[in-house]
Amino acid sequence: MTTDLLPCPFCGGQPEFWNAREDVLLCTCLAGPGVHGSSKENAIAIWNRRADLSPSSEVVKELVEALELADAALSGADIDMKHVWRKIKSALANAKLEGGE
Repeated sequence: MTTDLLPCPFCGGQPEFWNAREDVLLCTCLAGPGVHGSSKENAIAIWNRRADLSPSSEVVKELVEALELADAALSGADIDMKHVWRKIKSALANAKLEGGE
């Protein structure tokens, strides 16, 4: 079993053990939940599976663009809401395809 920790899927930083027993891993960015394992090795395995599931930068970019478009439309910009909805649906579909769901 590997003891190498993958970087945080949210900020790219290194996670740290939170308690003396070394079975809880957190990242200092606190953007996502930490993980709790039954042992240090188990916590590392759970963390690394979680880190492997992080979306690619292209999927994140597409989701951010869709949310920015929705925000602009809701803020009063002259944007067709059907276009906003199609963009959001497309971004979510691509995220699900990449995530294997």
